[in-house]
Amino acid sequence: MCLTGWGVNAAPLRIAVASNFYPTLQTLVAEYPFPVVLSHASSGKLYAQIKQGAPFELFLSADMQKPRKLVELGLAEPSSLAIYARGQLALFAPGIERLTSLQQVFTAQQSPTIAIANPRFAPYGAAAQSFLFKHASKKSDMYKLVMAENVSQALLYVASGNADAGLVAYSQLIDKTDIPSSQFMLLPETDYPAIEQGIVILKNENTEKGKQFYRFIFSAATQSRLTKLGYLIPESSP
Repeated sequence: MCLTGWGVNAAPLRIAVASNFYPTLQTLVAEYPFPVVLSHASSGKLYAQIKQGAPFELFLSADMQKPRKLVELGLAEPSSLAIYARGQLALFAPGIERLTSLQQVFTAQQSPTIAIANPRFAPYGAAAQSFLFKHASKKSDMYKLVMAENVSQALLYVASGNADAGLVAYSQLIDKTDIPSSQFMLLPETDYPAIEQGIVILKNENTEKGKQFYRFIFSAATQSRLTKLGYLIPESSP
């Protein structure tokens, strides 16, 4: 990988990253040879910040819609719009010893609380809402829904005991040594809309730095790492 435009005192690359991908990107950035600053929040909040002029070189969203809108607004490079990973949804219920179905959440406790990310801002929240509509629409009076600002906060609600269960990113759970695998389950992809996570290079004076990291994300080595970190990779790369 050829890296240019990085002087001795060069400013770090600034990346806006969706909350679900933040821990994963931290792991990947540790292997990148130049300084990177990550800002994480829900995809919707980051999109709003970029529209208002926030100084980022790259945007890694949890959906394709918001990066596509930035291209339409002339704020991102059209040719850079691509899927860098496909997210997977998981059910997390630490109070259940061996979790195998959503039904266990309803039978384990009367009127359980279920945490999801806010569907208005977070693609994982929209996927979780769709899953609940498909599997629990007739039981909506049997549980209480807790809306988190993003998928990381949804996980925190469950881990801290403020919610009995949560629909969160699978990638948040598989590398947690303090969370037994028996307390969460990967949900079938057919049970919720595809979580296609999009990336764009943003237009500014440091676009070249963004392009270099973009190539790093789509390198064979990085894409292989993503499969081990809880993601599915796109069938083709740009």
